[in-house]
Order: sequence, then C-alpha cells, then structure tokens
Amino acid sequence: MPPYLEFLKKQAEERLRERGRGRLADAPRELAMEYGFANWTRLKEHVEGLAKTPLEKLKDAVCAMEAGGLHRRDCYFRGL
Repeated sequence: MPPYLEFLKKQAEERLRERGRGRLADAPRELAMEYGFANWTRLKEHVEGLAKTPLEKLKDAVCAMEAGGLHRRDCYFRGL
C-alpha cells in the first residue's frame, strides 16, 4: 500500500476519534468527499494511480480497452 494511502486512512480514523461519534466505515467516505471524490474507492484508485509509471498506466488502459471496459474516446492516451 502506498504510504500516502496509509496516511489518508489514519487521517480518516483521527477525524472519527475527534468527533467522538459515527461509524468507522463512514470516516473514509467522508474524507473522500472532502477531497472531491464520490467515495473511498474512487479516492483510493486515484491515489494508487498516482504511484504508477506511465508504462503501467498505458498497460492498464490497453487492458481495459481489450476487456471492453474503456471506450477509445475515454482513453487517457489519445494516441491509442
């Protein structure tokens, strides 16, 4: 796990403790929303993507296109 993702998890837990109420499952979602993401999964995917090399990103895009999960118009690498 990238160290910055671990930092975000700890930040969510700290906020929950500071408030003294709420469920642990709600803390990551609320933190993600503060960062502008719909949920924790989207924030996690974004953070993990930052750690990828351009070649890894290209491989992911090609695999997604081959699997039908990404349309050519949506591809980050316009040259594909």
